[in-house]
Amino acid sequence: MRNGAKAIVAAGLAAFGSLCSMAADGPAAPEVTVTNEAPPAVLERRSKETELDNLTPKEAEALELAKRWLAAKDQPTLGANGQVQFLFGATLPTVISAPLHETDIALQPGEVIKQGGVHAGDTVRWQLGPALSGPPDNQTTHVIVKPTAADLRTDLIIATDRRTYHLELLSRKDDWMPSVGFSYPEEIQAEWNAYQRNTAKEKKDNTLPETGENLLTLDFKYQVDGKAPWKPVRVYSTGLKTVIQMPAQMKATESPALLVIGDGGKEQLVNYRVRGDRYIVDLVFDKAVLISGVGRQQTKVTIIRLDKSTG
Repeated sequence: MRNGAKAIVAAGLAAFGSLCSMAADGPAAPEVTVTNEAPPAVLERRSKETELDNLTPKEAEALELAKRWLAAKDQPTLGANGQVQFLFGATLPTVISAPLHETDIALQPGEVIKQGGVHAGDTVRWQLGPALSGPPDNQTTHVIVKPTAADLRTDLIIATDRRTYHLELLSRKDDWMPSVGFSYPEEIQAEWNAYQRNTAKEKKDNTLPETGENLLTLDFKYQVDGKAPWKPVRVYSTGLKTVIQMPAQMKATESPALLVIGDGGKEQLVNYRVRGDRYIVDLVFDKAVLISGVGRQQTKVTIIRLDKSTG
């Protein structure tokens, strides 16, 4: 048994040696390189994170606010004559120009650039010049922008007597904006304020102060005949009712009675009520009389509606 076991072990060792020899004589295994270097995008992100780590909380917050403003999605609109208009202050406008082309940046009419108020990051490859348009008492200032090459990018600051503009200038080979302008929040608000004032004034001008009635809906086409100390100063209808305004000095004891003249000239009593210095009649009549006193002391005033096509 011992001799048999020894033979088996010897055979196994011989087979293992043969396998090792075959591996040594075969093709070499590919080399595997192990590196700890991160991809460029990861390295760039780590670099930015390191920079932010060096900022105080206040500085980081301020930088984040600036980035938010720079990345604002406010879109420009198309103005007159193909002008690209940005809402002032909403975000950082990008003005695109091209070599051999000029871009006109128009400011608000009447706005004046301060002395030394134009600053650009690259004044060598970007040409900036002034221009004026409009009447002498309300001229528009223009900043004419012209790049000397494509694929340029810089910033532009324009300080005026009203505000400070912050813009980004970008040059492309063929694409460009001929004209750039701005809309201003205060102008928009001023237009709404003017609208509110005009609406309020129109309402006031068309409102009867004593009653708040809209004058445009009232019919004042009445004729008042007769002499009396209480003769009405105004008669009008609302389309449903007739209002007779008496003089303010009329005493309660002098209040005349009101009779409406119906078909055939017959005098009729009607429902009415006295409110302040006004008689308010619950219908629109064509003719009525106000009577005070009796006999020879009687005083009468006649009211005739002139426009019988309404009401």
